[in-house]
Amino acid sequence: MDNILSDSLIEFYSNQYLSATVTPKQLFELQAQASFQQFIISKINDLLFIMQFIRDTTQANNFFSGILTNYDFELVLSSYYRDMTLLQPIPFELSNR
Repeated sequence: MDNILSDSLIEFYSNQYLSATVTPKQLFELQAQASFQQFIISKINDLLFIMQFIRDTTQANNFFSGILTNYDFELVLSSYYRDMTLLQPIPFELSNR
């Protein structure tokens, strides 16, 4: 996670502000603050996505026995993970096998 944050800060600091006219100080400060707030919100959302993915993966892995006799897998479309196809655990007695 340290790499994610440091890489994001490098990207944020590399942004440049260009204006064809002189920007009043108050407007510049408001724009800079808005840009920084957007950066913070973006990084929080990125980290929440990563943590949720890790949590879901860890939780799913706890359900399975070593020989896969208690759960089976089913392919489903996920709305949470931006329309990715995921393997969803289902109890073996409810599977089509």
